[in-house]
Amino acid sequence: MNIHHLLPIRKAACLLAAASLALASPACIGSVASAPAAVASQWRLDVRQGSDGSQNFRIDPELRCSGSGQASARGIAALSNQLQAVRKADEPLWVIDLRQESHGFWNGEAVSWHGPNNAANAGKDAPAVEADETARLQAVLGHESHSIPMGTSDTASGMQPFTALVRTATTERQEACRNGYGYVRIAATDMQWPEPQAIDAFLTFYRSLAPDSGWLHFHCHAGQGRTTTFMALYEMLRFPGRSLDHVLAHQRTIGGADLAIPGSRYDSLKLFHQYVQENYAAGFTESWSSWLARH
Repeated sequence: MNIHHLLPIRKAACLLAAASLALASPACIGSVASAPAAVASQWRLDVRQGSDGSQNFRIDPELRCSGSGQASARGIAALSNQLQAVRKADEPLWVIDLRQESHGFWNGEAVSWHGPNNAANAGKDAPAVEADETARLQAVLGHESHSIPMGTSDTASGMQPFTALVRTATTERQEACRNGYGYVRIAATDMQWPEPQAIDAFLTFYRSLAPDSGWLHFHCHAGQGRTTTFMALYEMLRFPGRSLDHVLAHQRTIGGADLAIPGSRYDSLKLFHQYVQENYAAGFTESWSSWLARH
């Protein structure tokens, strides 16, 4: 399947998302199951109120991709303008959302459901995560709700606790589709190497793309660990002849995290590089999880 075949699929997905914009109407609160009960978790404010920017934004024109932290609904709308100087006018733009944590937008402001170690949805795949976040967003719709910045980096950026009557509550899929972008959800747990199912999902998407695949924008919460990891995986897939050291140095140079530090993530990157060497000639038809089980 190439990118042109994907466009009707992307349009259909957006129409489904638009149909589910009942999230924006308090009258529809009762139409979806209530959100799961909170257990040592709470709503987190992800982006400074009123901002249309995002943390750690960087561009890689050679790979036709970019990366960043979470953006607000305004920031998602502004993404095409941020890329205007490097992206072709007719080039499809895909948002690759790497967050396993449930998140969305209250009145356009970015929030997420935060548990210990940012792992409230650990073990869930992307469809389960999207179902959870839809239920949680509907549960606050029409109610006065509270979210807070967490951690020193959040407060140092000027973020303040956010309390508001939630008049609109939308998902990132809805916001991406509203702006004419493609949207792919990869449920990768924060602060660790991605689960095999997350990498399998990314490989499935990658195999669907034509060589002129469009522009991919990767993001997680802060735009560092998961975003740099998947941008490195993408670079290895696109340029299988490059050494791992070259890939990681390149990602660090354009503003990503340093993934060349010895440890479990670096060891896993070495394994993925080996997977690429053994599978690129066959078009990566073997899944990562299958290959990993044999190694």
